[in-house]
Amino acid sequence: MAIQKLEICIEMVKMAIEIVAVFVDAVGTIVSKDNKYSSSSTQSNIDLPTPYVGF
Repeated sequence: MAIQKLEICIEMVKMAIEIVAVFVDAVGTIVSKDNKYSSSSTQSNIDLPTPYVGF
């Protein structure tokens, strides 16, 4: 019974890590697209840092 609970816990941690990786990738994509659009405009010249994607 304890081994089964441990296996379920490990699978849930794997899913959580995958969700975080997808979220960070999406945020990185949005920030990079935002930087492309804002760099062409003359109103704001703010340089936003790109989030860390690797583990």
